[in-house]
Amino acid sequence: MSLDHEAIYKAYPNVVTIDDDTGAYDESGSIVNLDLSNIAAARVELDKLNYKRDRVLGIGTTAGYPDWREQMDMLYHDIKNGTLNTSGKWYVGITSVKTNIPKPS
Repeated sequence: MSLDHEAIYKAYPNVVTIDDDTGAYDESGSIVNLDLSNIAAARVELDKLNYKRDRVLGIGTTAGYPDWREQMDMLYHDIKNGTLNTSGKWYVGITSVKTNIPKPS
């Protein structure tokens, strides 16, 4: 069994140790009874916080936003080429990241 450690720590602040095979434990070594709905709710909250980080850094093979210097260069060239609209390189690149790493609802 593989547990969502990050969500468990968020949902259960008293948990100090998690063993994927045996469960979660508090500071005294007592097992903490986990409710999957609490863990799922914590995961939703974490995803809301993490999507911004993921857009900057990228996730897996999905690239994040280019660094600001590259974005400025894209904007310069879009202005110079008359493509400072939805067909421009900057707009297309930013939209691609927003589509591939959507904001959670």
